[in-house]
Amino acid sequence: LKDPSGSGQVVASRPVAAAYRISTSTGVSPTIIGVVVVVAVAMWVLVNRTSFGVLSSLAGRNPVMVVWQGARLPRLGLGAFLLSGALAGLAGAVEVLGPNGRLVSGFLPTHGFTAILIALVASLSIVGVAIVSLFFGGLAAASLYLPVLVGLPAAAIDIINAAIALFITARAWPRLRPRVKLARGAR
Repeated sequence: LKDPSGSGQVVASRPVAAAYRISTSTGVSPTIIGVVVVVAVAMWVLVNRTSFGVLSSLAGRNPVMVVWQGARLPRLGLGAFLLSGALAGLAGAVEVLGPNGRLVSGFLPTHGFTAILIALVASLSIVGVAIVSLFFGGLAAASLYLPVLVGLPAAAIDIINAAIALFITARAWPRLRPRVKLARGAR
């Protein structure tokens, strides 16, 4: 996979031939937008209109209830793992065939944290995730230009992300606080 013409500074695969690419170097293409829309609609239908989606969301809230409903919890978990792996593979394929045009070793490990933050801000809504993802994508793109245009360090985006996570947690705290008091009083 290693590109023999590389300098060794960044480990990357050979570039994908232009005939197989689905976008230009800017990263925007109708094919990528179409893939995103199709996946978003398919996930919305899966989560909101199928028994797998209803049972999966119920299993996250109350696994005992799912077992009482007669569903097999390990099977639901396996299905969720397979589905998330397939979506991660699709995202990787879009990244390699899209803007990068190659597999680059410097993939950011913070994408997982950002994905969790997006899901929290969107209140686990698929439509909300699509909208909030655009916002966080804009923040990530802005981190390239903030040092040059405004003089802010690129780490300012991480501070903004952390502040958003803090505000989301603070928003949920009043709803959780009565449960904590009730649990202490029940002892």
